[in-house]
Formats: sequence, structure tokens, C-alpha cells
Amino acid sequence: MKLSAHTGFRIYKGEMPSSTWKRVLLEQLNLLYVISESLIDNPDYATHEIRKTTKRIRAIYRLYLSVLGEEAYIRGKELFSSLSNLLAGQRISAVHLEMLHEIAGDVKNPVDDKLMNHIISKQQQGHQKITKQLNHDGRIVLQIKQTITNEIERLDREQVLSCSYPDIIEGLKGTYSSGKKSLDLLTRHPVTENFHNLRKKVKLVWNQLILLRPVWPAMITPLIRQMDLLAEKLGTDHDLAELERLLLSGKKTHYPVASAQKLSAYIAFRRESCQKAIINSAFKLYTEKPAAFAGKMATYCRLYYEPGAVSC
Repeated sequence: MKLSAHTGFRIYKGEMPSSTWKRVLLEQLNLLYVISESLIDNPDYATHEIRKTTKRIRAIYRLYLSVLGEEAYIRGKELFSSLSNLLAGQRISAVHLEMLHEIAGDVKNPVDDKLMNHIISKQQQGHQKITKQLNHDGRIVLQIKQTITNEIERLDREQVLSCSYPDIIEGLKGTYSSGKKSLDLLTRHPVTENFHNLRKKVKLVWNQLILLRPVWPAMITPLIRQMDLLAEKLGTDHDLAELERLLLSGKKTHYPVASAQKLSAYIAFRRESCQKAIINSAFKLYTEKPAAFAGKMATYCRLYYEPGAVSC
């Protein structure tokens, strides 16, 4: 089985929807396999990229839900969620370290340099321990590779399913609608869990729009960029929340109590400011009703796919 790092995540000019889902999934699986080989030498990079790729794969299963069916969608979602979860501990630890470094460079950070360096040093030691455990005997790498290999072989045997662009639009409409509902819930209950749920929905529609961008790049690219910026803001809030949870958990006794309290207050202040920007951005991106959003995207696809369509 020949594997290579295909990084493309899109349809090709003239390619029909019925052949897109299988090609894209195979590309992403090949990419996962290649990245997994870096887990030993560059674990922070590999863990982050593997988890991002599993999200792209889940986005494809969601986009083609009406074609693949509920059973295949749930199977794909659960399989790649479990694969991503194998690396969750190491990734969260890396995020803690990244956020501490970022906070240390902020002039508004209330903790003095000496204590910050102490906290970062201890977090680095803990992160190295978690990473060593991840790669202890190579079983995680082998498990990931075997899972990917099995999926590639299974997909190679799969027949190309018949579908058209309305099927894709139906999937996109469902994703957008889900994000809009998450935003509505967030505005009523602005708690950490609901910010995180919106983040997942934004990343889902962002990945799906990347795939569809070639049907009309001039119209879809600005929306992708806006979704990316919103996802980045939500990601910052999520990372700050993870660090705050660590500081308040009491599990890290090497964090001086007074310093942990100061950092927690600083994080709460930053999150409050960040969340205001998130809500404002999200309302602008989810201002349309799902049917109107889907109708607009259907128009772009119709011009791209149907005979005599305007060339984009």
C-alpha cells in the first residue's frame, strides 16, 4: 500500500460530488499515516496535526451524512473521535505550556518573571513526562497506524456512492443550523461548555467550506477567513479555560497558591474580553437562517456543477 502526504482538502475542477467524499477521506487518511510517523521525533507537532486531521475527516462524514447514512456517519465520528482522544492528554499538556509562555510575555501578567519561570519549568517537566508515557513502548503509534491502515483498506473496497451537490448542501445546512443553535444556547447560558460546543461547530462548518471553496473562491474564501478568525478566538478562550481549570484543580501543587490565584484572576479578565468579541463575531456569521445560507451555497454549486454554468 503506497502512502503519501496529500494535504489537499477540496474538490477539483470538474470533479463531481459522488467521487469527492472517497478521494478526500483517502487523502486525509494517508496524511494521518505520514504525520503519525513523527510522533516519536516531534510529538507536539504530530499530536496537534493528527487531531486537526481527524476533525477534517469527521467534517466530511457530516457533510455527506445524507449519502453515507446515519450508521456510517456515527461509525466514522466515533472512530476518529476515539483516535483523537488517544492524544488528548498530551495535547492539553502542550496547550498549558503554550499558554503559560504566552502569558509570561504579556506586560499585564500579574505574576513576576521569577515565579513565572518556575511555573513554566515545572509544567515543562510534567509535559515531558506525559510525552514520554505516550511514546513509551510505541503502542500508541502502532495503534494509530493500524487503525488508519484498516480504514484505507476498507475505503478501497467501498463503492462510489451516487450523490449530487444538493446532498452536500443538505449536510452543510445541517452543520450551519447546529452552529446557530449552539450560538443561541450560548447567549442564554454563556458558560465554558457552551463556548466549547460553539467552537466545535464553527470548526466543522469551516472545514466543510474549505472543501467547497473551489466552486466559487471569490465568494466563499472571505467566509472561510471569518470562520477561521472566530475559531481562533474560540480556541484562545478554550485554551485559557483549560489552564484556568488546571490552576483551580489543585492537582499541580508546584504552583504557588498566591501565583495561581493571580493567574486565575488574570485569565478570567482575558476571557471576559475575549468572549465579548466572540459573541459579536458569531452573530455576524450566523445572521442568516439555515435555509437562506443553504440556498446561497446551492446557487454557487449550481453555477459550478450544472451544464452551461458560469465558469468560476
